[in-house]
This record gives sequence, structure tokens and C-alpha cells, in this order.
Amino acid sequence: MLKESIRLVILTSLWLTYPKIGLTVEHPPGHGSSGSGSAGCQKVGIRNMKPAALSEVAAGSEFSAIVFGANFPEDIEVTAKKIPVAATVAIKDDFFLVTGKLPADLHSTAARVNIKIKGKVANCTEENGWLLKITN
Repeated sequence: MLKESIRLVILTSLWLTYPKIGLTVEHPPGHGSSGSGSAGCQKVGIRNMKPAALSEVAAGSEFSAIVFGANFPEDIEVTAKKIPVAATVAIKDDFFLVTGKLPADLHSTAARVNIKIKGKVANCTEENGWLLKITN
């Protein structure tokens, strides 16, 4: 009887401490299983965007950025002023190097180069970009 009582107390305390144990495989306790849901997306991002934000560039100029946190090159989408851009995605050690050219028909305007990444965790996406001033 005493052993059963002790066992019941231990199981109850475990259940109260870790109520989601066994219910999820992707997010074990302490690894983003609770809260806002964005904790699992921390390693998805974009860095080293070139040319620098607010730079003046010619139409058709090249741009590049480092992307990390995606599984495959096809998980990365690039647009410039909401126009899809055919970008080259090169696989490096632990990141992707994304390069492309601004659309040649964009003149005397500002354009946001936007990169959308589908992360390694389901429903985990990152979208970021930078603004460039396109001259004549």
C-alpha cells in the first residue's frame, strides 16, 4: 500500500511538472513547447545583406544575403518590390548564400528586396529584407 501511494505521488508530480510529456515529439519540455511558439524559430534568419540598406543602385544590380535555418534551397523565396526574383541559392557549410539581380524594369524607385524562409520546424517561417534606392 505504501509503495502504491509513493508511486502515485511521484507520477502525479511528474504529470503536474511536465503535462505535455509524451504528447509532442517536436517540442520536448524546455525546448519551445510552451509560450508564444516562436522559440523554435530562433535559428532562422537573414544576415549580411548587400548592397547595404538604402544604398543607391542601378536597375538590374546584383544583391546577396546569407540565409540560415532552412532545410533546402527551395525553402527560400526572393522578391523585389513584390516581383518574384530568380535567385541562385548556393549551399555553404551551415548556411545558404542567396544571390540575384534586381528586375531591370525597375527605374527611379525604391524597392524592398524581401527573402522568405521556410524553417526546419513546421510552421516556422521568417521574412526579412532591406530597402534599396534604384536610380535611372
